[in-house]
Amino acid sequence: MARRPLLTGVAAVFILFCILSSLGSSGNEEIGEITRCRAHMLLIAAAEEMYYDLFGRYTVVFADLEEVSPGVSELYCPEDPGHGQYTLCWWAGPPQGYSVTCGYEPYFHGSILDGVPSWE
Repeated sequence: MARRPLLTGVAAVFILFCILSSLGSSGNEEIGEITRCRAHMLLIAAAEEMYYDLFGRYTVVFADLEEVSPGVSELYCPEDPGHGQYTLCWWAGPPQGYSVTCGYEPYFHGSILDGVPSWE
């Protein structure tokens, strides 16, 4: 399986994050929390892709991702009062791959496996 780029640019991810984050301020709060959580996972996945492009491998260390996407280590599931981070996994392959997961119990807002969100 060939690596697929998650998004075409950081600007697209940032715009998506801004749009999706605004949904929580009006309308159904639960939908807004899920949407924000998923937007966070998309940002983390984009950072993983950028990290791979620079270093030829994925990482499970949020501090590593800060090199390509400052502030990404501050992201957490909005429904997690303890502000726990998302779970990052990667495998050496072949082919190499990664996943980003919201593991906050009792909620599970999904995961992203090699750039493909579970909620699509």
